[in-house]
Amino acid sequence: MHERSALETKFRNSRSTLLVVAGFSIVNIILLVFDAGIYFLFSAKFPLILFDIGLYFSEYFNNNVFLVAGAIVAFIAIAFYIGLYALTKKYKGLIIAGLVLFAADTLFLLFLILTIEFDILFILDIVFHIIILYSLTNGIITWAKLKKLPPEPVQIEPFLNETAEIVPQISTNGIQTVNPEPLTQITTTNDLNQRIIEIYKQAGGIEKFYVLQYIPANKLEAAMKSYAPEINVDETILILYDDTVFGSAKDGFILTSRRLYSKNTAEKANSATISDIFNITFNKGKLTASIKIAALSNAFTLFVTQPANKEAVFNVLQETINLLNSMGVAE
Repeated sequence: MHERSALETKFRNSRSTLLVVAGFSIVNIILLVFDAGIYFLFSAKFPLILFDIGLYFSEYFNNNVFLVAGAIVAFIAIAFYIGLYALTKKYKGLIIAGLVLFAADTLFLLFLILTIEFDILFILDIVFHIIILYSLTNGIITWAKLKKLPPEPVQIEPFLNETAEIVPQISTNGIQTVNPEPLTQITTTNDLNQRIIEIYKQAGGIEKFYVLQYIPANKLEAAMKSYAPEINVDETILILYDDTVFGSAKDGFILTSRRLYSKNTAEKANSATISDIFNITFNKGKLTASIKIAALSNAFTLFVTQPANKEAVFNVLQETINLLNSMGVAE
């Protein structure tokens, strides 16, 4: 927990540089409008040049339309930084886009240095750009480290006594809840849940792979809306795998006590009853892997693109399905 907290703080500091760039860029444009003669270094260069061009043509043609146009275009360019700052709170991987955007601004600055008269402020500008690039690069490294950490447990308040089992369920409104009533199905026994957790632990931890009470509620809700809206209230959610780059969980698979639901990127959703699945095979490529599901009613493929240990996804899925069938749970 301490490591995750430290990395989250470090990432917040890195993404905040995007807001710093946007803020000082806006301040510099305002200073240009009032011809204040002051210039803050902590800003992007490209939006300022866009506004400066509009200001030049406005004065040259004595027409404020150019000034307004320059300001609009400049603020649109700045808006990208603000937008990325907001989005990286949820989609941390977008900090890569922030680095690419500011790297392009740095190349534009170098172009200016090589093509116009040298100014001593350019040196300070370069130093500032290097600092921002370093901070954003650290953000990407921190994001990569966060992805490798095991999933953070979701705290669920027990509705039963201390020895009662807590199993994620799906209510009729699609929200993850805890079933407070005694269930007779074997899917709610401690033995089954403990065995699934053991299978997961033996795999050594898998990125974007969640089991039982460790399944984030927001990911489960997104996955259900995307490819498993027909999950019944009597199905227990056992596994969720998120195969998306930015963690939206709209692609991947859900394994319940009765069925396997899945969706690959840009493909339609598929599902199969657990008891109908008679063969599961794994194919490993250089960058991606696939799991082929053969059932009595249909056959489909699950793509595995996110985790470093892609075969572990197959192993946990296969062992869990075998466990369900051996215990007669999925019948």
